[in-house]
Amino acid sequence: MLQTVQDASDCFVYSENDLLKNCQLDKDYQLSEFDIQLRKSWDDKMKNGHFRYHLDKVETKIIPGSLKYVAQLNVKRATERRPPQNITIVNQPFDSKVFNFTKVKEDEIIFRLEKSENDGQQQCNGHTDSKNEKRNIVMVNVSPLEYGHILICPDIDASKPQLLDEYALKLAINCQLLSKHKGFRLGFNSLCAFASVNHQHVHAYYLEQEIFAEKCPVRHLKGPVYELDVIPCKGFVFQLLGSTVDQLTIDVLKMTEYLQSNEVAHNVFMTRGTAFGDNNKEDTIRIYVWPRAKFIGVKEEAAFNVAVVELAGHLPIKVEKLYEDLTEELIFDTVREAALPEEEYKNIKDNILKLYHS
Repeated sequence: MLQTVQDASDCFVYSENDLLKNCQLDKDYQLSEFDIQLRKSWDDKMKNGHFRYHLDKVETKIIPGSLKYVAQLNVKRATERRPPQNITIVNQPFDSKVFNFTKVKEDEIIFRLEKSENDGQQQCNGHTDSKNEKRNIVMVNVSPLEYGHILICPDIDASKPQLLDEYALKLAINCQLLSKHKGFRLGFNSLCAFASVNHQHVHAYYLEQEIFAEKCPVRHLKGPVYELDVIPCKGFVFQLLGSTVDQLTIDVLKMTEYLQSNEVAHNVFMTRGTAFGDNNKEDTIRIYVWPRAKFIGVKEEAAFNVAVVELAGHLPIKVEKLYEDLTEELIFDTVREAALPEEEYKNIKDNILKLYHS
């Protein structure tokens, strides 16, 4: 059980100085100490059989079209993953009687993540029985989408349902900034937006291929809020450039808390990419927020389910024939099913923009 993961060898400690806010996207893929430790542990666990399947048979292709979707045939992700929990509302309470991440096997743990308040080396606090201590656990996803697929579980012992709060969002942004690999992505699915476990967690993984979310044009709306309208499911976008981690957290949280409190399903995606604006080559962090139609269950006949990575341009496909026949037009048809009715989206957009200053 996770309660045994207490020693310093299972802990990654970082400070503010380790947050890499200015990685150049035009350079070759590089690795930080965070990447090195994460990938080594992930590789060891794959080698030692702690996953449900290997990724050696995942086929990848780029779909012709304006957005260059990255499609990957990953049949085992659909057939061998843990069955999703019965989730019917966005604000469904946490239920300790069903599966949650405190029940995973110890062998699935990569490390505990802790931020030091000073710039020196620090060991993890071993007093895990302290009521004031928050344990952030990074574990493998045993049914991986791609290489390095992990789950980040903030303050795992708090038993929070699947929602974003300030602590979780800031930890996710820090994880993005700890990686020096430009293909490291993070994603959050709310309940009724294809989250399969009702326990607070964020996905992260490495994808070598470029996706449209890194560079696609966006339209300024108000203050820090931009809009993405190049796909049928419109969404909102924020960037770190010109802001701080604290302020970015506040800005994004205003939106996600509105969606959560109003029972609107949503997906949140984070990636390194170019700053907003024509011909802008400067590197930043982009955070996308999509309000979307609720979905309950799994659509078996679809080539893919529209969750967070699919909205960003990465399509794990579960049926070989559908993978072979995939076109951008067919992708748009599936993505369109996740979009809110135009009037509902407009109403949400108007209400959200009232939360921000110009």
